[in-house]
Amino acid sequence: MTHSSVCEICGQGHIVEQCDPLDVTYKGVTSAVPQYFLVCDACEIEQSGSEQGKKNRRAVTAFRKSVDGLLSGTEIKALLEQYHLTQADAAQLFGGGPVAFSKYVNDEVAQSESMDTLLRLVRRSPSVLAELAAMKGISVMTASKISHQKKTHSETMRIVRRRFAFKIDHVEYANSDERSMDIRSSRGPVAGRTRPVRSTRSFEQYPSS
Repeated sequence: MTHSSVCEICGQGHIVEQCDPLDVTYKGVTSAVPQYFLVCDACEIEQSGSEQGKKNRRAVTAFRKSVDGLLSGTEIKALLEQYHLTQADAAQLFGGGPVAFSKYVNDEVAQSESMDTLLRLVRRSPSVLAELAAMKGISVMTASKISHQKKTHSETMRIVRRRFAFKIDHVEYANSDERSMDIRSSRGPVAGRTRPVRSTRSFEQYPSS
């Protein structure tokens, strides 16, 4: 329920959008379909605007599509998102006109049975979409390509993280080594200790017994 502008009939109250279920029968099937209308909170006269009329038509179309066993607008939208297709891409691939899929998705128009069958095949099998795109000469992002890109991206990120971690460890090791050298040099030679002198004579210089 939302408040809107001042009532044009009485000029005093404000019109409020309301929604009540209305029984609609289609092909022998009856269902409660939401119907939107406006009511003045002062004179209580019911009205209907263009926005309410659009919502009501969409609700009835969605009900009829469900009775006919067609994909709903929500399902068609999910199909486009599954393959990263815009509504314009879908129109090129499947036909129906430049704004057809906008109407399908918003339940303004019901798609034909043949269009619905094609969409179901594509939803079930990405290879059907790939073949259709090849026939139309259109490049699309199939599920296999999406999976491959995600796998490649994750592998690349793992390599980057390993290299970054190696650089950090290398820098920390170098810093710790420099600190230990500074500590040894600051201490100087230890009293009472002499550094052992290595013999420079080779093995052959020693006489054999």
